[in-house]
Amino acid sequence: MNSPPVIILGNPRSGTRMCANVLNLHPDICITNEFHNVRMLMRRVDRLITSSMMKNVEPSTLPIRKELIVKSYWLIRSNLRQIEKSYTAKIIGNKTPTAESYFEIYENIFSINKPIYVYCARNAHDVLRSIKNLKNIRWNSLPFNDLFEKYKVSFRNFSKLKTRFPKRVFIVNVDLYPKKPLFYFYKPIFDTLGIDCNEEFIGKINTMLPQNTMQNVKKRTKDLTPIVELTDEEEQIISSCEEYRKIQKTFFRL
Repeated sequence: MNSPPVIILGNPRSGTRMCANVLNLHPDICITNEFHNVRMLMRRVDRLITSSMMKNVEPSTLPIRKELIVKSYWLIRSNLRQIEKSYTAKIIGNKTPTAESYFEIYENIFSINKPIYVYCARNAHDVLRSIKNLKNIRWNSLPFNDLFEKYKVSFRNFSKLKTRFPKRVFIVNVDLYPKKPLFYFYKPIFDTLGIDCNEEFIGKINTMLPQNTMQNVKKRTKDLTPIVELTDEEEQIISSCEEYRKIQKTFFRL
């Protein structure tokens, strides 16, 4: 538990589940389920740290106790398989889309073991098309312009994060997966974490397939509505956006 957490971020439908599955494939890494209310978690931790039960502990140990509380809370909300894996895993992390907007809170919580951030990127067309078609996503009912703005805000927050902590921030891009073996995109993360990867493990990663496709999600949620494409107007909004063109030039190249 006394190790840097891996926090997986990015827009919804940008490959955060795939990223978590890749990292979870290693026995030394346990990526826990989504937890969106980061501010509430921070308030709970602060209340616990200032409660009477903490008054008899050594004050210098409070920062590491704060980290342990958050990791434990992640695990409590996870499935039993993840809890069991955490007994032996060296790294405990979390996967939560849009959490890049809370990186200041994560930096506050993890003041001893600074987080490793993995930002998942995907083109706006596929992200917004997927959100538009999946009713289980909380943004589904928002107007298209609002969805696109949220997409761009995510990249703005990532840019701030990357500028502040360049050595602790990584990006994996779903759109580039076909151009290289999958392990290529994750090797820098494993190297930074000091995780050994043998040939058998690398082979497992390279043969992994996406498991959270739009079709699979619709089937799992029993959503029988037909897939709807983006309108010509929506496509035009994306293609004519100067900020999005900059995002493509910056983040969508090998």
